[in-house]
Amino acid sequence: MLSQKIRSSISALVLSITSIVVIGIAGAQELLAQERVKIGIIAPFTGPLAEFGVALRNGITLAKKSSPSAIGSLDFVYEDSQYNPQTAISIFRRLTADSRVKLVINFGCPTSQAIAPIADQTRTPTALFCSSLLLTKGKKFSFGLCSPANEWASILWKHLESRKHNNLCLVLTQNDYLMNEYKALQLEMQKQSAPHSLTVIEEYTPTDTDFRSSVLKMGSKSCDALGVYLLPNQVRTFFQQSQHVKLKAEVFGTDIFESRDEIAASNGGMEGSVFVNLGVPKEFKQRYLAEFKNDNQVTMACVAHDFIVRLANILQSNAVGMGSENFMRAIQDSGTLDGACGTSAFIRSDTGEQFIRYPLTLKRIEGGEIKNLAN
Repeated sequence: MLSQKIRSSISALVLSITSIVVIGIAGAQELLAQERVKIGIIAPFTGPLAEFGVALRNGITLAKKSSPSAIGSLDFVYEDSQYNPQTAISIFRRLTADSRVKLVINFGCPTSQAIAPIADQTRTPTALFCSSLLLTKGKKFSFGLCSPANEWASILWKHLESRKHNNLCLVLTQNDYLMNEYKALQLEMQKQSAPHSLTVIEEYTPTDTDFRSSVLKMGSKSCDALGVYLLPNQVRTFFQQSQHVKLKAEVFGTDIFESRDEIAASNGGMEGSVFVNLGVPKEFKQRYLAEFKNDNQVTMACVAHDFIVRLANILQSNAVGMGSENFMRAIQDSGTLDGACGTSAFIRSDTGEQFIRYPLTLKRIEGGEIKNLAN
């Protein structure tokens, strides 16, 4: 009888201990889940601009491999915006409904323009891949993840002016990003006292594929230099359709030229073209090529890599438990970072814009390769 009571007591004790252990493990797992931070990524992973989204994701992958302990606590949620503003808005609202999403990264000016006002409404720190400063002016929770368009235009115009190119012509797609770049170049040229002109030969929609009318018009224009401000796939098509015309003017473009696929498909038409973009160090490009077997939009990958490293540094300083305002302030106060892409710095302008400045450089396509030039 006594031994039966002892056995019953021992069984009850074992059951209690087991319950405590199970509850403890469940509690630890719940606490661990709460400590993990989600970063939402909204970018085009399908469609003509997919190579930008893929490069962004690849850059984050490299950052995770570079600093697994620092970035291991971050969970990345990738969503395909298809470069569509309404789709991006729906994704943004869904992401920010999850309290563990501490920050959202969005690629593209059209989608950034749609998201920026909502970021303030939801009080969600949001990094925007867009060169327009107007998107972040007066905003508390949005900031640019690239240098502003005027800084790109300044480097480009300095080169064109040094080549005595005062009569510029342009083919232009009606797209927020390309329009920003065009207007920035226009404003940069207006600062100069020397006579000059920037003539838009023709504007196109994002779905246009026939550029032969512009090719014909170029013959009647006295252009010192020709700007090709078109979207991916449109760029290659323009040069393919221009092959029967020997372009005498120097060609300049945007960071969309940073694509080995576009260069190869242009059948040599892009040879000698210049554009401005981030100067990616050789070491990073080699590592990227070894990992992903191509370097399309490698600058996007480099920026994403360094931003995630910056973010991990902030989160290691106990920012996980911060509210959104304090977290945003920690990003603003993160200062400079010596990363894979060189030295980047968070900038807050006197007029209310905020962005992370990355080092830019002039580039030229030579022998089918992209070469960095001295600014």
